[in-house]
Amino acid sequence: NTNLKYNQNHLTFHFHAIDLADPFSVVYQCRLVGFENEFHEVSSPVVYPQLPPGDYTFEVRARNHDGIWSDQSAVITFRIDAPFYAKTGFIIFAVSTALLIIFLFIRWRVRALRQANRLLEEKVAERTKELKVERDRSERLLLNILPKETADELKQNGFAMTKSYRQASVLFSDFKGFTMMSELVSSEELVSMLDDAFKAFDRTCDQYGVEKIKTIGDAYMCATGLPLSTTDHAEKLVDYAFAMLKEMEIFNEKLAQRGLPPWQIRIGIHSGPLIAGVVGEKKFAYDIWGDTVNTASRMESSGAPNRINISATTY
Repeated sequence: NTNLKYNQNHLTFHFHAIDLADPFSVVYQCRLVGFENEFHEVSSPVVYPQLPPGDYTFEVRARNHDGIWSDQSAVITFRIDAPFYAKTGFIIFAVSTALLIIFLFIRWRVRALRQANRLLEEKVAERTKELKVERDRSERLLLNILPKETADELKQNGFAMTKSYRQASVLFSDFKGFTMMSELVSSEELVSMLDDAFKAFDRTCDQYGVEKIKTIGDAYMCATGLPLSTTDHAEKLVDYAFAMLKEMEIFNEKLAQRGLPPWQIRIGIHSGPLIAGVVGEKKFAYDIWGDTVNTASRMESSGAPNRINISATTY
């Protein structure tokens, strides 16, 4: 019962039977149980190269010149051990280790994907927030240029239809002797003062539902009854004109504190039909046209300073 290592698997068996009468007539048969099952004639020695791991029994028997076989076979029992990596325990360990490595890799991969997804979601959320801020800013800028209804139509259709209004009111205003004021203050300060006055008018527009159209130099142009038609457009615009005069009183008080002369404003209003729409391709502009606009301009130019000059139609 010999145990051999897995690399001690190249075996050579030497054997000899004693026959004093005729030693050269002896015939041998052997078999290696576990590798072969039948006896076969051989001569000594017998070589078995590269035997796989397992249990073996080598048997050899002899026959003399009289044809008589030996009563019992000579027997050697041995085992060739399997290499450590082929043993059941090692295989179980290796498989378990491989499964553990695969499990840990999958878990790491899932965690890495979740981390990447979270970072991606954070970037998407941040980018979405930035886009929302930019969109809100763009919409505010668009609403500063166009009425809300016209801006919505432009965003939805890519263009805005020109509309005709049977009745609307238009206001023009400008400052008397504006060019002469540049002799008293610098051009930068003059523009800053004009900006303060127009900002006050803009804030008042929102209170009275007035649609600012544009400014031309020191002239301020606005209207009511558009883009949504109303029946009280004349009353709203006249009330707004009185609010403009109050804003100018506050504005002139600040000028007096700085030792500057007051600004005098002329306001003219006319009511009637007109056309409104968006013109331009690169820089959108909401504008109005018609005799009503021209007449409102004439009412302003022919009016008295710090007074509201309205037409008979508006009256």
